[in-house]
Amino acid sequence: MQQGQAGQTGQQQYAAGPADPYGYAGANAGPNTNPNAGQPQYAQQPYDAYQGAYYAPGQDGFEGGFAQGGQQGQPGQQWGAQPYSAQGYAGPELPYGYIPRQKLVAGLLGIFLGSFGVHNFYLGNTGKAVAQLLLTLVGWIIVVGPFVAWVWGLIEGILILCSNYGSPWHRDARGVELRD
Repeated sequence: MQQGQAGQTGQQQYAAGPADPYGYAGANAGPNTNPNAGQPQYAQQPYDAYQGAYYAPGQDGFEGGFAQGGQQGQPGQQWGAQPYSAQGYAGPELPYGYIPRQKLVAGLLGIFLGSFGVHNFYLGNTGKAVAQLLLTLVGWIIVVGPFVAWVWGLIEGILILCSNYGSPWHRDARGVELRD
């Protein structure tokens, strides 16, 4: 009997050939062979080449790491994780005695005195407020200036009154949420 053939059934048997380091049969394995047989497999580096690719706690004699914000990490705390109390948006830090502005006051100022920019002065948006004031006072030359400033203030007043918590219209110039 020749190698690769069965005597009575007529079916071919294939020899496994030389073993590949990745478990594939060699180049002479038969019809279901690896098409890349005999070619070098992926160039893999040994495990030692990856050592030091990432910083691990305690490496180089450094004990303890830095969490976000430059704070020293606590034992058992995941790297880069903030403590539970610091998670989420806390808002900007306010000076002592700062009172958040009221949404109702800002909206009504926008509806009734919006052409003069009073609601934007109230919220701290002085640039926008000066633009509305100048459009009203100097806009008489163009004739439509005060009307445009009035519509602008009316729309902003309605947007402030209809705003929900978290929307940009529900904040003053410092980013502090308006009181309802």
